[in-house]
Amino acid sequence: MKTKDKKELANKTVVEIQKLIVEARTKIFTSRMDREQGKLTDLRIMSKTQDDIAKMLTALQIKRKTGEKND
Repeated sequence: MKTKDKKELANKTVVEIQKLIVEARTKIFTSRMDREQGKLTDLRIMSKTQDDIAKMLTALQIKRKTGEKND
């Protein structure tokens, strides 16, 4: 996740961040299936996606602590 993306993440709502997290977890699942079938060529994609999920969860936690609504 680039610095620009992190700044944009701060401007998103809680619901939007949650949707991004679900999409990223789906991406990890499909990557695992592709790896098992031998279709995955870039093995780093899974670890990068996990790092992105961690950053999204951190942003989500910050929003919840500051008391932002689920808008």
